[in-house]
Amino acid sequence: MSWYSTLLTDTTSAGIMTGVAVSGAVGMLLGSIRIAGISLGVAGALFAGIAWNLLVWSPGHASAATVSSHNPTIEFLREFGLILFVYAIGLTVGPGFFDRMRAQGLRWNLLAALVVVLGCGVTALAWWLLGMPGPLAVGLLAGATTNTPSLAAATQALGGGPTAAEALDLAAAGYAIAYPLGIVGIIGTMLLLRRIARPDATIDAGAGDAPPLGRRALRIANPGAVGLDLRTLTDRCGGVIVSRLQRADAPLAPEPGQVLALDDHLLGVGTTTALDRLESLCGARSEVDLLARQPELQIRHLLVSNHAVSLRTLGSLDPLITHGVTVTRISRAGIELLATGDTTLHRGDRLRAVGTTEALDRFAGMVGDSGRALEHPDLVPVLVGIALGVVLGSIPVTVPGIPAPLKLGLAGGPLLVALLVAARGRLGPVDIYLPSAAILFMKEMGILLFLSCVGLLSGDAFVATLLRPDGLMMIGVGALITVVPLLITGLLAATWMKRTYGEIAGLLAGAMTDPPALAFAQATANNDAPARIYATVYPLTMLARIACAQALMLLWAS
Repeated sequence: MSWYSTLLTDTTSAGIMTGVAVSGAVGMLLGSIRIAGISLGVAGALFAGIAWNLLVWSPGHASAATVSSHNPTIEFLREFGLILFVYAIGLTVGPGFFDRMRAQGLRWNLLAALVVVLGCGVTALAWWLLGMPGPLAVGLLAGATTNTPSLAAATQALGGGPTAAEALDLAAAGYAIAYPLGIVGIIGTMLLLRRIARPDATIDAGAGDAPPLGRRALRIANPGAVGLDLRTLTDRCGGVIVSRLQRADAPLAPEPGQVLALDDHLLGVGTTTALDRLESLCGARSEVDLLARQPELQIRHLLVSNHAVSLRTLGSLDPLITHGVTVTRISRAGIELLATGDTTLHRGDRLRAVGTTEALDRFAGMVGDSGRALEHPDLVPVLVGIALGVVLGSIPVTVPGIPAPLKLGLAGGPLLVALLVAARGRLGPVDIYLPSAAILFMKEMGILLFLSCVGLLSGDAFVATLLRPDGLMMIGVGALITVVPLLITGLLAATWMKRTYGEIAGLLAGAMTDPPALAFAQATANNDAPARIYATVYPLTMLARIACAQALMLLWAS
């Protein structure tokens, strides 16, 4: 046998790595193919791995069973990929998660929990009525809900041994069978609900977590505003700041203690509601172009890259008094925030600042404003966070009625730690910052490793399951697991709760933890409501699906 044939079919680390790398690359290409606007996405790596198993490994002396039980390389790559994936997800949705929960999170998460419970109910009913193997039913549930971590957590619940290896094969086969229709079923349900739900144009102003900001030029014409200082004026409006102030033809520094006079002109920045309140207090709109009439002032976007500034409030820096700079807006993770004194700065924030050239230069020196400093991720807190997540995921929790203790596992533990770390912006005394490109790389590489390895281990089982006499019935069960919970919950939200299509689409995408569905929802809603609701329900839904899959697998093993 030639050396390259040995490399491809042998179970050495080199052979395993070759299979994983080729499966991942081919899977990405396969997942990019769109049919009727729908693609497999990263799940293409699963089917590429299955094809590699059938076409390369099975004809040779190696097999999926041999690899699973005798070579630890593929086992490590699978679990490591899963950890990278869920940790990156936590870092992505963690910022602002608890703020969203305090706003409207309870209601939306209850609806997402209904989707999870109904899906588990349909799965348990099909398992009981049809007498299918438990791991196959759990795999169908994971695939029909497009939730990869629940598949991994369920198989981990069984530990090692031949029984666990067989369960993994069946679960992976069920996942692969149900996944394609899972994607189609989510989008099809969204299209149906689009005809029933309220259109997105009727979303209440300010319903989002971060309403868009605007600016408005105003004139002090109301005698009641004369004699007030800027701090009092803006406190009465809430959610607005003054970035520029002019008296006659002379610009004034918009300091909080600046007392207003009749016919002063100011430029307010804030939400539409806040600007309306400010206009009613000021009395009239201004015809003066404050941006053009004050050419000595500049607008500059500054990056927060200085460790000493990160996690401090904007008010503690006192940019206006100390440096003569007004910060009007903060852009963080694609979300625009109003810059108030209570706003906590994080590394990577982009500040919109107004001031003279000299003042902006001084303030830039304080916050850092160095893109190069943000290019180098600090991996120590990331690795420590992953280690804490693995420890947390290994803690057993005894649940009455389930013979073995539940664990968050390698999917739930790192996800929960990443959520907490991202929400706080620090791990202990160390602030956390990863470039968005680094987080995206972690997520994509992690899920590619996991799905490629799962496919490489389950090719034979996939074909055997598909060719079973009840193979078509398995596909039908997967479709029911997808559509029934989504349709019931979506109709409830549309008819009883009177929610809009964009909100419902975001709920369904988040409840199924499906990024392609979110992309479709965004494209059809034409606003940010789907992304807002998706980020609100995604974390708790992920944990709930992990726990549900583990419970079903342990019930089967009892």
